[in-house]
Amino acid sequence: MMSFWSSCKGENENIYSRVNLPEAQKQWAEITQGVDYLNTSFTKKDVIITNPPFSLSEPFIEKMLSELKEDGTLIFLQRVNFLGSVKRVPFWSKVGFPEKAPILVPRPRFVGGGSDSCEYCWFIYDRGNRTSKIPNSFSHIVAEQKPRKPKKPRKSKKKIQIDLNNLAVPSIVDACTEAKTEGKSYDDMTLEELMSNF
Repeated sequence: MMSFWSSCKGENENIYSRVNLPEAQKQWAEITQGVDYLNTSFTKKDVIITNPPFSLSEPFIEKMLSELKEDGTLIFLQRVNFLGSVKRVPFWSKVGFPEKAPILVPRPRFVGGGSDSCEYCWFIYDRGNRTSKIPNSFSHIVAEQKPRKPKKPRKSKKKIQIDLNNLAVPSIVDACTEAKTEGKSYDDMTLEELMSNF
């Protein structure tokens, strides 16, 4: 029986709610709902898919890797520039680079319609070979282009939240469950379509 985990469920449950598994096979943490992932122990999981907070990514990734089954798959959304910086060299030496990192093109739009100046990708540690359709190393995922609304001047800086509904992503869930994608390649699928296969 496959177990699924989201270490940052989020208030909108963009990933968690789309995973089509019985609740008994799913677990989550969300600090705003009283479950602090970094201070709570969990059993090892088969699949972990999440969008960790940028400022806490290092401790989140270390903990998620430690809670991943030997043949598990960890997938998390992160800025591409997370790979860089002198500060993170020891971290990457410790945990190792992900086997796969499909970059999202164009940059994702965020809740409220805006974007930032960073590129994003799915970082994938695939010990269980669940994402065999996704090339190793870096690749691109070209999202379906949706018409953009005219930009409005920003009055104040708001916390950036990624609107995962507008991303086309690799067939992560399909690859994890070996579900059929009806002839679509992973770069043609939206997150909604992917999660419906899980």
